[in-house]
Amino acid sequence: MLNGNYQADLQQFFRSFPDTALSGWLQQWADMRRKNGWTLTRWGLTALLDKLQSLSGGNLQTMAAIVKQSVSRRWKGFFALKRASYCYRAGHQNFSWSEKRIC
Repeated sequence: MLNGNYQADLQQFFRSFPDTALSGWLQQWADMRRKNGWTLTRWGLTALLDKLQSLSGGNLQTMAAIVKQSVSRRWKGFFALKRASYCYRAGHQNFSWSEKRIC
């Protein structure tokens, strides 16, 4: 589980990538992991945050969408955006509410 030490690591990540949407989704993701009893080592957290940066190309909106997708689908890790999420990320906002929800 994420304990105080990992909260410090997350706070350091938030300082590097200051975006309220991203930090909110990352906190929800961390809370989800804790509530489900899914443990995470410090090395694992670092690897996941590195993967998040790699998948997003450093784009804050894309990072937030990736984390939101993981929370919505109850995934332990971060994965490339699904098609509807990709379209939403690209700024096309002509989707139904249910399609936006999976982003």
